[in-house]
Amino acid sequence: MVSTGVDCQQHTARGRVAALSRSLGCALEYYDFLIYGAASALFLGRRCFPGTGATNTLLGLATLGLAYMSRPLGAILSGHLVDRLVRRAVQPQAQPCVRMDMTGRFG
Repeated sequence: MVSTGVDCQQHTARGRVAALSRSLGCALEYYDFLIYGAASALFLGRRCFPGTGATNTLLGLATLGLAYMSRPLGAILSGHLVDRLVRRAVQPQAQPCVRMDMTGRFG
């Protein structure tokens, strides 16, 4: 079956929207890490960790590195589980982790 020009145009438009959405999501994610990195270098280390000197700043930046590395590792682990199990079985276990990330506590 030969596809018509309208089908190709709709397929191309969907691809453009998907590419734009993906690019916007990545840009927002990196902007979030930029803000978090600046905040951890400037004042989060002093406010969140006891002690004095450069140790606070290094600990603040270490939390940035941990957050940066935990996203791909979590995607690999949960992606493997989602591929093997049903998404509905994995999502309830993932939600408390996301809540803990956002609020700093369970529940």
